[in-house]
Amino acid sequence: YHVVYNESSNTENQIVESINVHLYGDTYFTSPIEATYIGGTATYDLALLKITGSELIKNSYALQAEFADSEKISLGETVLAIGNPGTDGSSVTKGIVNVVSEQVIMDTAKDEEVNMHVIRYDAAVNPGNSGGGLFNAEGKLIGIVNAKLVKSGYEGTGYAIPSNLVQNIVQNILDYCYGTQNESVVRPYLGIYTKVVSSFA
Repeated sequence: YHVVYNESSNTENQIVESINVHLYGDTYFTSPIEATYIGGTATYDLALLKITGSELIKNSYALQAEFADSEKISLGETVLAIGNPGTDGSSVTKGIVNVVSEQVIMDTAKDEEVNMHVIRYDAAVNPGNSGGGLFNAEGKLIGIVNAKLVKSGYEGTGYAIPSNLVQNIVQNILDYCYGTQNESVVRPYLGIYTKVVSSFA
């Protein structure tokens, strides 16, 4: 989400006016593929884009990514992070899973602090990697790269949104945003209040 969101954008939803996707090998960005924003969420840092009728994709070797079960990843498992660091063209870095599941506090694109569920790994991640896939050794998607730890004395700490969460959020966007005016993930609320009735020491 933070890749397509820009608080300075003139659009009503502050999503950038033009979104282009590039296939691997398009180093000089000569063949942009136009994408449309369907919906997203700053809280989970995910956005869903739609590409329609691209002959470039139809005639390419691009394949649909296959999701892996992120609940089954293992500590020390090999991972490959794909992205576009420095906007110099798609590249891949290699590492291992350092923590299979953890909660970290992050600032969203809208400067809101959230507790985010992520996978931690040590493949190199740089500006431009966000939104790229984190794949296992079998080439299956286990997460979406969304952040790294930038702090003096620390290095090699990247974060990815687990694939199971990604699938749930994408389905939510398809169910509640696609073909509608709504562009936000629908989240349930439980209307329960608590109060102390009695206490004892």
